[in-house]
Amino acid sequence: MVTGVIFDLDGTLLDRNLSLLHFIDAQYDSLFKTYMESKDVFIKRFIELDHRGYVWKDKVYQHLIAEYRLPYTWEELLDDYLNGFPKHALSFPNTIPLLDASRRKVISWV
Repeated sequence: MVTGVIFDLDGTLLDRNLSLLHFIDAQYDSLFKTYMESKDVFIKRFIELDHRGYVWKDKVYQHLIAEYRLPYTWEELLDDYLNGFPKHALSFPNTIPLLDASRRKVISWV
């Protein structure tokens, strides 16, 4: 009897790539546009340093601060990421219907 289903979020339910792009775009607009001439350059570099999530953001921000002489500490930027990223989290298409159908199926088996 199935009593539950476990999903990994990143790449399964959460579209991490699109979520990160939305967050980086917003972070650039709020913090970096006066210090950097190109949003595209910032986004590309952030994604390169992030290495598909395998490099934690403290290291990403330390590199960005050093490269672009940004007037922030990595702690400030990491805090902005931790507080801001969830606001930009996007699921894959049909995730909600899938979860609703799965929940109904599990409940009907109990």
